[in-house]
Amino acid sequence: MKYIKDEKLAELLDGKRVAFVAPGAHLVGTGQGKKIDDYDIVIRAGQVFPIDGRLKRDVGERTDILLHSFNIIGISTANNNREFIESMKYIICAMVGGGFVMLQNEFLGRYRRLGIGTHKVDEEYMKSFFEEIGSRANSGYVGINVLLKYNIKELFLTGFSFYNMGEYGTTYNSQYLANAIKEGSITSNRMHPITGVDDGHDQKKQITHFKYLLKNNKNIKLDYYLKRNFK
Repeated sequence: MKYIKDEKLAELLDGKRVAFVAPGAHLVGTGQGKKIDDYDIVIRAGQVFPIDGRLKRDVGERTDILLHSFNIIGISTANNNREFIESMKYIICAMVGGGFVMLQNEFLGRYRRLGIGTHKVDEEYMKSFFEEIGSRANSGYVGINVLLKYNIKELFLTGFSFYNMGEYGTTYNSQYLANAIKEGSITSNRMHPITGVDDGHDQKKQITHFKYLLKNNKNIKLDYYLKRNFK
């Protein structure tokens, strides 16, 4: 199924250099915060609470667009951090709603009425995308594919690890993980120990699909971790 573009989002992204930042553990110690903040647009995956001050040197401090699955926990955490959420230019919901579609729509509507741009990726498109991969995708990976539908000059991907290339273990940086547990957007610091297949997000299949994307989208730029794993 064809992806339905959001025209206002298209205007915001048109011809821009975009940094798309995930909360991977490998970002700690990189000192690339300024590099990230120097991009025209900074998009963050899963960041429903303010960035920890200790992380800004490594991950930057700007957030123009927030992308999240906005499940029940994510919505609750976002609503507990309204000042941060209200600072966004755009909010993107990148996961099928299941039994909480109405909650997602109410959440997005609340911020849309405040003048913040909102975009919910079409559910039928996401379902067809999952069929293409052969698995439900991580919301961040949905985001990568969605962003590539727009006229972006450069898409810098950093903090993505496909959960340590499917091995799981320590996948989030410690400050993000501690804050996520405190805020309730992550309920446990125990990560799936093997491949993630049982949770419906098969990392290996997403990794295979990402290799295809890299061959066909020359505007993608990778951080050191992704370069090392996708030579």
